[in-house]
Amino acid sequence: MTGVTLHQWLLRSRLRDAARRLAAARDPITAVALDVGFRDLSNFVRTFRAEFGVSPGRYRAGAYPPSTSALSPA
Repeated sequence: MTGVTLHQWLLRSRLRDAARRLAAARDPITAVALDVGFRDLSNFVRTFRAEFGVSPGRYRAGAYPPSTSALSPA
């Protein structure tokens, strides 16, 4: 793990987990955000969009770029 702080690594790990859950389950986005460790929905949506280029809702709907796969290993 070089060039990535522990905070960045943890944040990306949480986002990958959230993306997997969004793609695989119908849990509410708020529940997914809380379950992966975000305490604020707006912060989750903003951070998710910055990482994946789309909102969690659009990601779930399949509108994510093909090159951005949250299911690939870290």
